[in-house]
Amino acid sequence: MPVKLGSQVRAATSLLGGKGFYYQGNGFGLANSTGTKQISVTANNPTTVVNVTGSSGILTFAAYGTNAYSTVHNCTMTIDGVVVLNDTQNRQMTAEGMIQVGSVYRTNAGYTSVDHGHVPFNDSLVIVMSAGEGGTYYYSYILT
Repeated sequence: MPVKLGSQVRAATSLLGGKGFYYQGNGFGLANSTGTKQISVTANNPTTVVNVTGSSGILTFAAYGTNAYSTVHNCTMTIDGVVVLNDTQNRQMTAEGMIQVGSVYRTNAGYTSVDHGHVPFNDSLVIVMSAGEGGTYYYSYILT
């Protein structure tokens, strides 16, 4: 029987925005490196990339990447009915992505290093991504 997070773990009420990472060549195989699922985001079309309702869990990774030179993108994350992140970024460098949960960095030797985060939710998790240029959204969560 699944264990409900309930009163034992409080869901996030706010997440830090403005985080980015270097993204090139389809994210250096980001989906393989992070063990994440991925979904395409088309230009100028807000897309619900994650929609979990009626379940508790832990969001472990969330990031968006595009190979476009300059694009304005926005990520809105709602946990248990509360908007915890409404982050708009205008990346001015080729192949920069934005990251909501976890971290990614490229070593000098050319390896991709990934850290997962732990953002709990009790009843729902909804992530909507929109971008001026198409790209890929990567995510991972665990249901509890």
